[in-house]
Amino acid sequence: GLCAVIGQPGGKIEGLVLLRIGNMWYSDSLVVEEKAIFIHPDFRAAKGGRAKRLCEYSKRVADVLGIPLIIGVLSNNRTEAKVRMYQRIFGEPSGAFFLYNAQTGHLKEAAE
Repeated sequence: GLCAVIGQPGGKIEGLVLLRIGNMWYSDSLVVEEKAIFIHPDFRAAKGGRAKRLCEYSKRVADVLGIPLIIGVLSNNRTEAKVRMYQRIFGEPSGAFFLYNAQTGHLKEAAE
C-alpha cells in the first residue's frame, strides 16, 4: 500500500490518502483501491486544494502502475459537494454506495 501525506516536516499533517494495491473479491486483476482521503479540519477551508491534489496523486499512481483506480465518496457530510469535486476530477461515477442504519464521521476526536 501507499500513504501520501501533505504537510510540513515535523508539522501537523494537513491531509493524506491511503491506497492499497490488490484485487477485488470477484477478480484476479490488480487495482489501486483508495481506502481513505482525509483533510484535517484546520485545512478544509484553506487554499491549496489538498483533496484535489490527493485525488490527482491517486490518478498518477494508477497511471504509473497501469492499473485501474477505484475511488469514491462514502460520507454523510457535504456529500453532494464531494461528489461534484470527484466528478470534475474523475468523470461520471460508476455505481453508488448505500449505508443502512449507519452514518459516517462519528469519531471526531480521531481528527483532532
